[in-house]
Amino acid sequence: MAQAVGTDFSTIVILAGGNLELQALVDQVVTRTMRMLRLSTNSDLWAPWVDGYRDVLELLERGDRAAAVARYRQIYPGYRAAVERAFSTAA
Repeated sequence: MAQAVGTDFSTIVILAGGNLELQALVDQVVTRTMRMLRLSTNSDLWAPWVDGYRDVLELLERGDRAAAVARYRQIYPGYRAAVERAFSTAA
């Protein structure tokens, strides 16, 4: 369920901007990400997505579109940092 909602959320945001090429790239990243997240359902790797999407929705509900876009752009770097931390502690 979380995977489908997250995928839909990203798709709506990206397609609202009309960037089909970006959507194709994100689809590839999401597929790889979901494989990794399925292996670690109790890990901190979910936090960047859950927290980020929650924050974006709250900002949109308040009508702060610029802050919502800025927060959305932080999700992917936040996830990447979490993955790097996870792999550095696992090694």
